[in-house]
Amino acid sequence: MSYEVKAPDGSGIIYIEDTKEYKIIVDKGDAIYVFDTPDNAKLSDLSSYQTFTGDNNRVTQSEKDAREDMQSQGILITTTNEAFLSGFYKDDRLVSVPRNISNIESFIDANAVDVLAGFDEAVASLSSDAPWWNNVNYVDTLNKYVLLADGNVSLAYQNFKNSDEYGQLISGIGYTESMINSYDIRRTDPIQYERNYLDYLDVVNATLLKNGAEIPEEAAQYMARQWANGVWTQTKVVNQINAATDDYSPYNIDTGLLGVLEGKSVTKITTGEDLAQQLMDKYLPSSQHGTINIQEEGGKLRNIGNYQAQFISDLKAKRFATYQMYDENIPWENILIAKKQSIKNIWGVDISVNDDVLDTIIRMNDTAKENGYLRQEGLNRNIPKVVSELNTAMMSQLGTGIIESQQYVEGR
Repeated sequence: MSYEVKAPDGSGIIYIEDTKEYKIIVDKGDAIYVFDTPDNAKLSDLSSYQTFTGDNNRVTQSEKDAREDMQSQGILITTTNEAFLSGFYKDDRLVSVPRNISNIESFIDANAVDVLAGFDEAVASLSSDAPWWNNVNYVDTLNKYVLLADGNVSLAYQNFKNSDEYGQLISGIGYTESMINSYDIRRTDPIQYERNYLDYLDVVNATLLKNGAEIPEEAAQYMARQWANGVWTQTKVVNQINAATDDYSPYNIDTGLLGVLEGKSVTKITTGEDLAQQLMDKYLPSSQHGTINIQEEGGKLRNIGNYQAQFISDLKAKRFATYQMYDENIPWENILIAKKQSIKNIWGVDISVNDDVLDTIIRMNDTAKENGYLRQEGLNRNIPKVVSELNTAMMSQLGTGIIESQQYVEGR
């Protein structure tokens, strides 16, 4: 016998054998959309099949035989619950539409096949530009929301984007919401999209200027375009500027950006090196500065939070290893200033930090010994102030005895 399905043209029925459930389907070739039906819905509720006929309620054909006839007509398919839950019927995807066809007559009024055909046209106009439109899972799921919205694609798209499954779906196919939002802006408001790009380019260039770095303009444009396209976030842009312009960056440079920069000149960041030098001058003898890689330490000061405290601690320990006669926490700068002043008090002149006399009295760390040594060394070097003071002392002793230079040196 020949039967019809109580649903829009192109609709059919799927029968789940082990649970004895009937559901309405719309077959789109590679995807079959499945609509729930009321609990205990019978084949006679969904098709023209009638169990009984005539005044005596005579059974005309069994439901099993009717299903077989419908299968031969191509309007009914059968499956198991396990196969149904797997999401596939043979090679076709099964897409469940969370809409219960509780009112069959109302459902018939909405031609689901026409709705899906219209949606296919909209997808075809978009898919060449946006790769996610070519993803079957993305399109299948949006199709489901189109059916739920009775063909209103705009409403369906918003409902889809606001759903819990949206984020999981787009991340599962390798995209982010910002990428899709940026595409929507570029498609619907290209002028605003370009304004966004130019704003982002200004931010990239301002960040470079602030850091004292320079990169080719095409590299800055590449970063701004990645940001405008939603591929990069603002945080990634900042990190990539760091990766491209800082030899000690903790970030790996993006391969696309690396390709843009290949063979081109980049002015690197040097901020932090001045601070490293200041800390070295304060805590470490200049004779030991050669043991420090100032570029590396500057890079660490730029990129590692709270690294300054660790660097100071390392400098103190390095100085203490050579000059243990001073407390580790006393800055070298303070020791140096005090000893240079001692020399100036006796010699009347400033000396270079590289003068061996300075290192000698620093190691003495004994005021009496330092003063005696400085007077003797001043005489050896013929320092005017020292020689003059010796002569004055000797002249003051005329008539009372001869003062020996040793007495002057020892401060007696």
